[in-house]
Amino acid sequence: MISMKRYRVAINRYRKKTKSLQKAIQLSNTFDHLTGNEKVFLKPNIVYWSWVSDYPKYGVVTTSRIVEDTIILLNKIGIKDITIGEGIVVSDPKDYELAHHAFESLGYNRFKKRYGIKVLNVFERPFEKIDLGDDIVLNFNTDALHCDAIISLPVLKTHSEAKISLSLKNLKGLIDIPSRKKCHTPDTERDLNFYLARLSKKLPPVTAIIDGIYLNERGPGYDGQMKRSNLLITSSDMFSADKVGSCILGYNPSDVLYLSNYAKENNRPIDLSDVEVVGKSIESVQGHYEYEFSYNGDGTNPIAFVKQGIKGISYRQYDNTTCTYCSMITSLLPIAITYAWDTNHGEPWDDIEVLVGKRMNPTPGKNKTILLGQCMVNKHKTNSEINDMIPIKGCPVKPENITKGFQQAGINIPPDFFENLDNIPQFFGLPYKNRFNEFQESFFSEDAKDETVPPIDDIVVSQLYIDNANDSNDFPKKQAKFELFFFGLVGEKNINAIKNVVVKGPRGYQFHFKNQPFDFQNGNGYIIDKYSRQKVRYLAFDRNGFLEDGNYTITVDYWNGETRSRSRFLKSNKLLLNNYLKLKEKIVYNAKEVPKYMGDPKIYADTTWTTLNDLGGENAFYANYVSQGRTESVNLHDLTHFDNIYQNRLLMPSYGLNKNSALVNTRWKLLKHNTEYTWVVEICDSNKLSDINLTIHQPNQYFKTN
Repeated sequence: MISMKRYRVAINRYRKKTKSLQKAIQLSNTFDHLTGNEKVFLKPNIVYWSWVSDYPKYGVVTTSRIVEDTIILLNKIGIKDITIGEGIVVSDPKDYELAHHAFESLGYNRFKKRYGIKVLNVFERPFEKIDLGDDIVLNFNTDALHCDAIISLPVLKTHSEAKISLSLKNLKGLIDIPSRKKCHTPDTERDLNFYLARLSKKLPPVTAIIDGIYLNERGPGYDGQMKRSNLLITSSDMFSADKVGSCILGYNPSDVLYLSNYAKENNRPIDLSDVEVVGKSIESVQGHYEYEFSYNGDGTNPIAFVKQGIKGISYRQYDNTTCTYCSMITSLLPIAITYAWDTNHGEPWDDIEVLVGKRMNPTPGKNKTILLGQCMVNKHKTNSEINDMIPIKGCPVKPENITKGFQQAGINIPPDFFENLDNIPQFFGLPYKNRFNEFQESFFSEDAKDETVPPIDDIVVSQLYIDNANDSNDFPKKQAKFELFFFGLVGEKNINAIKNVVVKGPRGYQFHFKNQPFDFQNGNGYIIDKYSRQKVRYLAFDRNGFLEDGNYTITVDYWNGETRSRSRFLKSNKLLLNNYLKLKEKIVYNAKEVPKYMGDPKIYADTTWTTLNDLGGENAFYANYVSQGRTESVNLHDLTHFDNIYQNRLLMPSYGLNKNSALVNTRWKLLKHNTEYTWVVEICDSNKLSDINLTIHQPNQYFKTN
């Protein structure tokens, strides 16, 4: 009997720089096949890059720590001829500067000087046409083809189209753009999975080092769920590493179609019968991580649309024919559509269907059909079953054409949504921002200084005018408002990190925050924001009147002895306040339930108000707060709805400007039947927190659901 060859795969916890990876490599004999004279090509995973510094890379990009550790360990066995190569897809195929920026930011150029390696953008290098058999011809980077060994350095992640994305899938970054598009074929048999299984066929031997320091659920991009997992998976055999990685992510390798195809193509078992797992056991680190974004039962709309009551549109579930260019847009479009719905006052759209990718067919009887992307346009441009065709051409599609196309269908996507694509990753990064003991930028840049305390993320120093018609308290209308935001401080138990908070201003001004739960009676304390991931912020009112103009500094003393400060210059906005006082009697507020269309039992309320600009007055920004119960003020600890103009500005810089409505259709907390609610509209002279000079709290409003 011929014994089956067994491949060793190591699972190790990441704990220390270089040593943790070295242990995994030694356990799995990952480098034993290398003599020390090889030319080695390192293929990290850089799915996406952005010019914005706050871009969340966790679980999206291979950590620079693991890239450098790999170089160090290769050097130890004598290997000096090392190349790092990657092909980052950008919206403009001719834009090479973004890749250079990525390599510089990730420290690759520093590695070049330190270790004498080469760093290259594969799109600036030659490609060679390679016949992979089965009538598949793809263009591969010449440097990877002519090295002696490839080390695939993927991130541990699930993938919305391929189920998982590990060492084999990572090799797709070695082919050119036409070849990548070719992989996303409409053929249901020879599809993406068919192509992925053959990527390594003519390449040099591929070794796997899977970087699981961070894990990405519903990857591959920044819109997934990022988690700290501290795992390393190594093997000299890429396929074995991927089978183990698949199990760790919660999927039997046989359920991952491209792995099954690879097994058949290479006469390998799809189970772990030819794998020896060393180090940690699979069971000890295993979880189940979703790969698909949630859709309704028939796949016609995202669950988020259902929860928010969005009607009159069908945004079909994506398939694996959507290439990188379109997927960059299609993952963002549902967000843009939700903002358009907010201004539609709950009225259903005109039975519109959106088709993407290369395989979808129109549903007969739809009033309007949007064909998004050149592939869909080419497929259906002469389709007589489409009543009103709205083609959005281009590959890649120009963002401004998306806005125009959807507006033509009656879906008024805010014009500046797609004008600020560089800011979108920053918006998705907010849940991970400054969670200093979990998401650490130093894994990607050695220049980054990891925080030892939850730092101050933003501050408000503003004049506050409270125009509440309820005069049951003796509080003055003119006050000062201070607010302090900590994205990295979550939950009441972590309040004990803060020892003291003090505000200092002109001519010896001082004001002290109190470490107590805030309410509008005490006017000073912390808020545990249940609406926003239990994040902590401090809010305080100085009820001694307006502040003097000048520079104000808020300083936080932490119990570990450290301090952090943020400052801003306050300049009173008398013009806006006077304009409000002049026009306030003409402002009309209204709240009404949206009719229950299409059998939806949930309750939605449309709140509207007159803006100063509507009355011929000043421009201003408007934020709407809603909480349950008829109270003297909204409950900031437990909001039912908050139209957060201060975060949404990252997506749309002008968000909130002269905004005169908010549709209370939150997917997080539903409105209850026969229940009263308090709502208030806040006017500010900016939607950037640290630039606000004046805040006006308009009179409380109330509505009751049926």
